[in-house]
Amino acid sequence: MLTISSFGLGESLQLLGLTLQTPGLPATAKNAVKYQLSRRILRPNGLRAFLNVMLNEEQDGGSLAKYEQIGTLLSTLPRGMTAKEGISCIVLI
Repeated sequence: MLTISSFGLGESLQLLGLTLQTPGLPATAKNAVKYQLSRRILRPNGLRAFLNVMLNEEQDGGSLAKYEQIGTLLSTLPRGMTAKEGISCIVLI
């Protein structure tokens, strides 16, 4: 059986993102997926992988919704993280 850690960083981000789009996904499952997603984004090169996934999904340059999702991610700190730590993750990409 494969677990999410069996996949590469970009692949795991895509899989978690697709899982979040599942209709009728219970709130507890959504929270678990969001937690796993944020853990992967905080890994070295995680934010870069996230941006590659988000920006390469659409060949037409992307949609406003995609850019809003990216903006939300960059402006929302994970629970327990200080602003200084958050900025350092963004600057390191």
